[in-house]
Amino acid sequence: MMVSLRTRARHVRCRPVLPSSLCSCYSSEERWDGLGHVTPVIVMSQTDGQIRAQLVEQQKCLEQQTEMRVQLLQDLQDFFRKKSEIETEYSRNLEKLAERFMAKTRSTKDHQQYKKDQNLFSPVNCWYLLLNQVRRESKDHATLSDVYLNNVILRFMQISEDSTRLLKKSKDIAFQLQEDLMKVLNELYTVMKTYHMYHAETLSAEAKLREAERQEERTPPPSEPAAPPPRTTATDPALPARSRR
Repeated sequence: MMVSLRTRARHVRCRPVLPSSLCSCYSSEERWDGLGHVTPVIVMSQTDGQIRAQLVEQQKCLEQQTEMRVQLLQDLQDFFRKKSEIETEYSRNLEKLAERFMAKTRSTKDHQQYKKDQNLFSPVNCWYLLLNQVRRESKDHATLSDVYLNNVILRFMQISEDSTRLLKKSKDIAFQLQEDLMKVLNELYTVMKTYHMYHAETLSAEAKLREAERQEERTPPPSEPAAPPPRTTATDPALPARSRR
């Protein structure tokens, strides 16, 4: 009986014990019980709160990033809209400048000479080349203003709308995933509570087993009864006569 109890006790105690480096990762309320297990109720309740707080923090960060992105896109739209206005105004001023000096030149005799000698490199020809260059530059700035207004700004508006739409979709997906995660965690919490209950029963059984071992060690083994004396005729008259002979 002593051997069987000790063998069972040795079999029950053979459980992995985690190193002290892992035990130090837990707070004073989450110490290991000596058999490689930590109280699951405490761990699960704290983990549930930490996960919820982390998910909320991630959602806030996503909203802040989207707000910053939308604000930046709005600033870019305002910048290019203002630049488009400046380019348009600059184009008009260049056109007015070229037109004023072109009208002034047409009223002179040099204009007729320019028509005759367009291929000659004269000061008059250089002057007309400069005015024509100003006109082309005016058209280029007008085109650039149109690109800013009808292409760049519209693209920034589309990106801003896409960012807002993606934020809404991401929040919906995150909410659904959070609900699924909380559901799984609740199921895990229930399973671990059941495990904790059985684990407590196991610890109680081990304590009773150790107490039984100690009681058995303290109890002395019973002494063997003495062998009865051999039966003789003197002691047993009931023996048959043949055995007497």
